[in-house]
Amino acid sequence: MGNTCTIKVKGIEQVNLVFTSSKTLTLNDVFYAPKVRKNLVSDFLLNRFGFKQVYEANNFILSKGSVLVGRDMLVVICSN
Repeated sequence: MGNTCTIKVKGIEQVNLVFTSSKTLTLNDVFYAPKVRKNLVSDFLLNRFGFKQVYEANNFILSKGSVLVGRDMLVVICSN
């Protein structure tokens, strides 16, 4: 969470990460925590399973080996 609070996980599910390029990556064993208002994906775990992430200008590129998995616009929203 980035601070000292904790939130209960209500379940573990399978979800599809859909890119604007129409490519889809299925993620297994995803924690469902309805009180978390943002979707989070761990770079560390993607790397652990052989994925490579590139952040370039306003783009996010995800690949595995020489295969492009997905490309999307990178949007970072910060609030105080």
